[in-house]
Amino acid sequence: DNNEKLALVEIPGAGWSAQDAKVFANHPLVKAYSVQPAANGGSMLALELQKPVKVVGSSALKPNSQYGDRIYFDLAAAG
Repeated sequence: DNNEKLALVEIPGAGWSAQDAKVFANHPLVKAYSVQPAANGGSMLALELQKPVKVVGSSALKPNSQYGDRIYFDLAAAG
């Protein structure tokens, strides 16, 4: 929701192994993130945005022994 400067990413059936929350001092697009368990058993990632963004890419990454299954998404300033 670019009007609220908030991006929600639901990750069904997935756990979260990184920090549950983090504030970024100098990131040009993201102020902070937090993650909560989702109702479906997965995770809900909330990104607090500096400005409106758009998703310009996303994909699953090859699992590895340290992190298991992984995904990524790239954000860019909208407009």
